[in-house]
Amino acid sequence: MRRKILAMVAGTSVAMLATGVAVAAGHFAFFDPSTYRAREKVGEITITVKRDGPVGAGKVDYRTVDGTAKARRDYVPAKGTLRFAEGETEKSFTIQIKDDLKSEGREGFRVKLTNGRGMISVLGDPATVSIPPSDQS
Repeated sequence: MRRKILAMVAGTSVAMLATGVAVAAGHFAFFDPSTYRAREKVGEITITVKRDGPVGAGKVDYRTVDGTAKARRDYVPAKGTLRFAEGETEKSFTIQIKDDLKSEGREGFRVKLTNGRGMISVLGDPATVSIPPSDQS
């Protein structure tokens, strides 16, 4: 598991990964928040990706990953590319949640960021999306 630890080194913001690798901050894409609660009856959830500084243009890919919630049964699988223009620090996308009308326990899935390009690197763990039982939505 990677975690972001920010520090100041000679006046430059630096991120230290749990692996001990230090890299200059300002180029990272991450989920904010990193946990979401999706309600079946609402039908969708908006996921937000931020980057920690107004730097040059770049791209990052995202995709859903099954957990106890399964693609096509509990949610519509999603994948795509977020394109950040120079100076942009936030992008959002939606994932469709299915109301299967069955009484189930709490379910969940994850959303991962991969393949940062340009002035973007991926930082942090996947976002977690939990779906409470239909009668608690």
